[in-house]
Amino acid sequence: MSTIHDRILATAADNTRLHKTLSETEYGPPALQQNSLYINKLKKDIPEENKKLLMASRKVNIGLQKHKKYKDSHVRRLAYNIGGKKEKFEAEASKGEREWHDAVQDKENIKESIEQLERDLADATKQNSEFSVIASTHNAAQQELDDLYASLFNGPTPEIPGEDEKENAVHEASEIVSTVQAHLDTETQARALLLDAKKALNVATFHIKEALDSAYWRGMLAGMARANSLSNAEESAAQVQMLMNRAWEQQPAVQSLGDLHVAETGTVDVVFNNSFVAMDVRDRIRDSEQLFVLAGQRMVQELRAADERRAAAAVIVREARGQLYERKSELQRIRAEAFEKVARGESLVPELPESGFQTQESPVQ
Repeated sequence: MSTIHDRILATAADNTRLHKTLSETEYGPPALQQNSLYINKLKKDIPEENKKLLMASRKVNIGLQKHKKYKDSHVRRLAYNIGGKKEKFEAEASKGEREWHDAVQDKENIKESIEQLERDLADATKQNSEFSVIASTHNAAQQELDDLYASLFNGPTPEIPGEDEKENAVHEASEIVSTVQAHLDTETQARALLLDAKKALNVATFHIKEALDSAYWRGMLAGMARANSLSNAEESAAQVQMLMNRAWEQQPAVQSLGDLHVAETGTVDVVFNNSFVAMDVRDRIRDSEQLFVLAGQRMVQELRAADERRAAAAVIVREARGQLYERKSELQRIRAEAFEKVARGESLVPELPESGFQTQESPVQ
């Protein structure tokens, strides 16, 4: 049966090759991450600059019209001359021309900025393809090395002092990462449900307001429109409650939005010209509207709390992953040292120092 020493010796070439690849491609993953962030920023900046360009173009057109108004208006010039305000006319004409030229220059500057951003985006996108290949090579080499080391060292390896302790530390850190990641996923799912509930609440509130507008009109058509709006509001309110319940199941810290009662009214009251009944209908709908407005305010608080919980969970995950990375690095280091010892012809287990005590023979009786 082969020993751990024999297995290390047999795979030494693979170990050397993989470490060489890792060293050469180490910059790949962080470079890819940084460059991807840069690309995302450029993709946000370009639309913003295009908005500025649109505004600048409008400003140029307005400035051109004002400039032409003074430049080509002989009647206006004559009126100023007759009134003894020739200098004022020329000053305003000159001011309009300067403003127009400034607007044209601003527009050109923005166009140049956009062109530069687009060139930067093209270059960064090209670099991203290169970094992606390098990062993939690095990750593949790391996975292959992990598999190699797992096949050699997983389980008890008393021949390498400290290796089992480092391996157990990695397992513990991995379990912690799994636990905190599951918590982060839960917070993320709860927040997504709250966002869906917010959308449904906005729809319900819209229909309530729509019903209130209809309540100021008389007649069968107005009554039917109002009833339809209230029915839609009730349907959306039920969806809000369902989504809030699901969010609470994911995260019990989620609080209720309160009563979402939708006023119940008929259509008969609007047929008869009864001001008191119509006023009562409006009051009931207005009461419902107030409930939904308060629910909207509570929803803002719930989303803020969900964001805080998710951010805190993300910090814990980041710290746990950092701890796992450190422990994996320590485990990889001690395993790599085993290869180095074998390559140098050294024993994996340090030799014990010779004892300074000598066994004395019993005297002959």
